[in-house]
Amino acid sequence: MIPPKVTQISAGLFNDCYQLSRVLIHGNVESIGYGAFYQCTSLTSISIPDSVTCIEDQVFHGCTGLNAIIMEAINPPVTENEMEYTFVDTNDCPIFVPEESVNAYKEANGWSQYASRIYPIYVQTGTINDHAYIDLGVDTKWATMNVGATSSVEPGVILPWSEGKAAAEEWGGSWRLPTREEFDTLIDESKFIWTLDFANNGYIITSKMAGYVGNSIFLPFAEAYDPGDPDWNLPGTGFFWSSTLDDNGFYNYLEIDDADVPFVGGGYHTLYFSIRPVAD
Repeated sequence: MIPPKVTQISAGLFNDCYQLSRVLIHGNVESIGYGAFYQCTSLTSISIPDSVTCIEDQVFHGCTGLNAIIMEAINPPVTENEMEYTFVDTNDCPIFVPEESVNAYKEANGWSQYASRIYPIYVQTGTINDHAYIDLGVDTKWATMNVGATSSVEPGVILPWSEGKAAAEEWGGSWRLPTREEFDTLIDESKFIWTLDFANNGYIITSKMAGYVGNSIFLPFAEAYDPGDPDWNLPGTGFFWSSTLDDNGFYNYLEIDDADVPFVGGGYHTLYFSIRPVAD
């Protein structure tokens, strides 16, 4: 984590830090200097807070492990150069920006050369019964937010399986809990990009399907609750119920955390997990 008192990330600060895989840039940082993260090849994602107003050249040049760059600023950060190599050799990863700012980024000085990689984040592609969904290029339409949430990044409510199933279906139309197969497809056909800032911890999930690259949802971390063990707590983790009952009598769920790849497990129906509805 960049210390909260830091307002400028100096030129070359993390140059060639091959083992740096994650970094949290505090909301007080205003500028990122020349080559600050040059050839940080283990860096997988980076969130740039809206406090950053200046990004210099070569900042992420050679960060070949990047899966996503997330820009939170509505106005594109300015630069005193052409940013010719700022995002070169970064795995051609998507650059996510606020929906209303896509054109501004694509046309801005320095940013325009990366226009083909700029996508809106958390943008809906349609609605069913007044609930927004994202088309990731698979048969299932994924809701943009959890049950009980008012935005894509909020965790919403946690519920035991039966109440979660009912809450998903209460959205009406074809909304329901996802099946285990649909979670497996989500894992296989998407990139799960871990992201961390002070407000929103979780995964950006962006489609790998041709014609849908850049379409994304966000699965936030939320607390889980076991009424049989009130002290049970798994920080930095998210659980999402499916509708599938496995051979052992457990209901399947998707688990995401900040260390391992997402996977489908099984749990008692009395556990309290998050609900992300899907529709046909």
